[in-house]
Amino acid sequence: MQNRLGIIAMLKILFSLSVTVALLLPGCIGGESPSPADICLQGHDGLFQHKHSQLTIIIEGNQAEISTDIGITRTSDGDVSCMRVTHTHDGSGKLHLESTEPLDITLSIFFVVWDEPFSKSKILDKRTDSEHEIVMTVDGDINIEYGSLILDDRQSIIIEYRSK
Repeated sequence: MQNRLGIIAMLKILFSLSVTVALLLPGCIGGESPSPADICLQGHDGLFQHKHSQLTIIIEGNQAEISTDIGITRTSDGDVSCMRVTHTHDGSGKLHLESTEPLDITLSIFFVVWDEPFSKSKILDKRTDSEHEIVMTVDGDINIEYGSLILDDRQSIIIEYRSK
């Protein structure tokens, strides 16, 4: 009888530990899933989606540079070791949107991957004030979704910081 109580107590402890670990590890039952900006793709195999949006940023009349390889980590040999769900391959502003499962990739995810600020009041190192505004258009139409804009195939996004 005492042996049986010891086994039951041990099982309770193991169960409690399992639940604790599951709650602490991201992506486990009850735990937080990783941010889409943290997802690392190893290549193009098994993609659920592969789309492209075009991003242009204009700061007081001048087109801002959108760097090559934003969201891409390369090995010392130059091979790609990690691609975030949104990334660039060149400086054209073409955003690659890729995932292995259904995922709404927002404009804010790109800016998080790029490690640059973006909101309705800030773009890169510029802030709105009494003399300046940020205007965003999507496919030629004014859009006020800013970071919550879900990126889609063949979208043309222009973010302009300009005088009022």
